[in-house]
Amino acid sequence: MKTIVLSVSVCMIGIFMVFVGCSSDSTTCKIVFTSDRDGNTEIYIMNQDGSEPTRLTNNEYDDYMPALSPSGSKIAFVSGRDDNAEIYVMNSDGTSQMRVTNDDGSDRAPDWSPDEKKLVFSSNRDDDYEIFTINVEGNGLTQLTFNDTIDIYPDWSADGEKIVFQSYRDGDDYDIYIMEADGSNQTPLTDNTATDGTPEISPNSRHIVYTTSVDGGAYEVYIMKVDGSEKSRITENSSIEYFPSWNNTGSRIVYRTDRDNNHEIYIMNADGTEETNLTNNSADDVHPMMN
Repeated sequence: MKTIVLSVSVCMIGIFMVFVGCSSDSTTCKIVFTSDRDGNTEIYIMNQDGSEPTRLTNNEYDDYMPALSPSGSKIAFVSGRDDNAEIYVMNSDGTSQMRVTNDDGSDRAPDWSPDEKKLVFSSNRDDDYEIFTINVEGNGLTQLTFNDTIDIYPDWSADGEKIVFQSYRDGDDYDIYIMEADGSNQTPLTDNTATDGTPEISPNSRHIVYTTSVDGGAYEVYIMKVDGSEKSRITENSSIEYFPSWNNTGSRIVYRTDRDNNHEIYIMNADGTEETNLTNNSADDVHPMMN
């Protein structure tokens, strides 16, 4: 069955988190995220340990899916303020919010190129969700995938050479694909009847963290090499674990879980140990993304 988690509903937009390039000090490393804790979905920044959350956007529309630039100076995000989902960029303190995309489609899930000159994102401007790149100034739009199905959730490798994404092109369920940054050599990394998705490439560009239902139950966090080999399970419980993301050293992984009867953000070591709840409130905090 084809399912896609792209709704702008309060329960499913949730939270996108990104670690700022920093030292290991939990008070200097920052996380940007989305939360509905103040009534609608807005973007916040907080310390790595979950303390001192500060709201960056403040309007009546939904702002969500933030992605911090590699230098930590800019944040790309999705906003519904134009009556459809468009990509925006702002400074990491919330100032100078600028619209990047401008079309009738729904543009989502932005991620930065390593040189911070481009964004990769998914859009249904041509009916099906496809992967595109665009200059941060809003020009130079390039389509990378061409299918009559869904390609979503792209992630650009830190070395700039690869983009990994989630695709429904095989017709049974979502699989993870990888391609060159120009869209060539699109190659499947998973091939099963489960749903594999929300991939992110590690900072050293050697591994991919992702979620899968391959074990027949709830979604769990897995890691594999960038060639699709050596898949290993990291989380194991009856709750849904989704949207895993690396920190900037590859030593820790943040992810969304519903193990506490609502959507919370947890962080753990890359081997699955020392799981810690970062958000711990009654709001919907979901969809983590960390750099």
